[in-house]
Amino acid sequence: MKNRFQESAPRLRTWALTAFCLVAVAGMFTFTATVGDAEADEYDPKKAANPIRIAAYIVHPVGVLLDYGIARPCFWVVKREPFSTIFGYEKPWREDLPERE
Repeated sequence: MKNRFQESAPRLRTWALTAFCLVAVAGMFTFTATVGDAEADEYDPKKAANPIRIAAYIVHPVGVLLDYGIARPCFWVVKREPFSTIFGYEKPWREDLPERE
């Protein structure tokens, strides 16, 4: 003896598969139809030769290396016990911001 759920399960699966396929086709159409033209920035010698911009090209990778090599590992250590108590680290209080391990 089948109950109502067992009788309606094949129809539900068919409906779910149809809905999934329609959403997938609509998504593919949306993302392929809205592709814009890609173009590079135009070279402006007045902006490109700015000494501050040249210094930024040199200093930026150093900052990224310091961030990934020193700051992030230090934060990873500090947010764990007993260091979180020693350094006063407090976990985020907002529930919609989960803390990543």
